Amino acid sequence: LAVATLTRRLAGLSKLHDAHGYVNPVRTELVRATMKGIRRSKGTAQRAAAPLMRETLFDVLKAMGSRPKDKRDKALLLIGFAAALRRSELVALCVADIQHVRQGLIVHVRQSKTDQEGAGRQIAIPLGRTQWCPVRALEEWMATGNIVEGPIFRRVNWCGRISAVRMKSEAVSIVVRERV
Repeated sequence: LAVATLTRRLAGLSKLHDAHGYVNPVRTELVRATMKGIRRSKGTAQRAAAPLMRETLFDVLKAMGSRPKDKRDKALLLIGFAAALRRSELVALCVADIQHVRQGLIVHVRQSKTDQEGAGRQIAIPLGRTQWCPVRALEEWMATGNIVEGPIFRRVNWCGRISAVRMKSEAVSIVVRERV
């Protein structure tokens, strides 16, 4: 098994023992030393996808057209890049989560992977100084789709019809992969 899998399973065992009031074997020196040795021999580096760099993003945006799907994808990529949002956070955005201010936008992320309690956070997105302004791209997408309430990033079918249904988070990775 991978080191991350072993660590996750040990955490589950530890939680279970603590919840039932048993002596926790995961905290023993033998288990800790064993895991330390496994980490040392197998390594703990996670495989990560290569980041999308600014220049590459601009090249991708230049290749896009002006169909509804293109406008959605431009807004999706630019907002995601400018706010450093996860794909689940992007597709969860609703019109009520966007606040227009003089200098750009304030995006309210209600819940994320690192915020399980749902306290939320606010992210400022300034107006862009290039032709690839995330604020303008989002406004153009919302105007194209006549989006005034509900989810911002919606499904677009093959003939350009914009649905009222929110995109799935898996669709964001497909958009990125296809566009790049």
